[in-house]
Amino acid sequence: MFHHFKRLFKSLGIYGLGDAATSLLNFLLLPVYTRYLTPAEYGVIALLVVLEAVVKILFRWGVDGAFMRLYYDCSDDRSRQSLTSTIFFFMLVLNGGLVLIATGSAPWLSGWLFGTADQANILRLAFLNIFLISFFFLPYSVLRIREQPKPVVALAFFRSATVLVTRLLLVIGVGLGVLGVVLADLLVSVVFVVVSSKWVLPFLRVTFSKDVLRDALKFGLPKLPHGFAHNAIALSDRYLLSLFVSINQVGVYLIGATFGLAL
Repeated sequence: MFHHFKRLFKSLGIYGLGDAATSLLNFLLLPVYTRYLTPAEYGVIALLVVLEAVVKILFRWGVDGAFMRLYYDCSDDRSRQSLTSTIFFFMLVLNGGLVLIATGSAPWLSGWLFGTADQANILRLAFLNIFLISFFFLPYSVLRIREQPKPVVALAFFRSATVLVTRLLLVIGVGLGVLGVVLADLLVSVVFVVVSSKWVLPFLRVTFSKDVLRDALKFGLPKLPHGFAHNAIALSDRYLLSLFVSINQVGVYLIGATFGLAL
């Protein structure tokens, strides 16, 4: 039994380091943001973080948890391939359609979220990035199921390091501002998909099972209210604040909040 507890806490510690990478990244980028971005631009980033958190939950439909749960019911490689392929093609088609709708509605969404349609192109890039990162759970889940925490952390730090470098290049070197932040995230997501595909491609086949999808959604969809509620508590302060103060003040608020998140 002691051996199982040792494995558990070792994995938790390693996975925790990977999860902390994002908060550490935002903290390290504070001097860049405060020097090369205006408070208004940082306020835009704050609202984009809220948007990403909410839409990411919707785009996963709870099937990220269902994948790990149903994987253990698979008796052979064929059933695992059916599970992975069904979930992958479901998200590809449905989320792809939603991204197309969001792209066409970007000017309206920009006006609703930022009070101006000027951020429409940034929203389009953000939605495309969210579409890509919604699939990230697949390689992470495969590695966790195989009890390989070190590659999980390596992927997390690889993503954080490349985001850091790319943002610095686009924000400081090219001077793209908020566009540079969003574009850096998108470029790194594309690279991450390519790098992590080695763990997912062996499970993908041209197959789809309605029964598997039904079981996955039956397990996953009830998780969505919890996910939305969690983010409403954690992130809604930024959106609610934007209803009463200027986007500049929201940016200053997020700078202060970043110190707490890093701790």
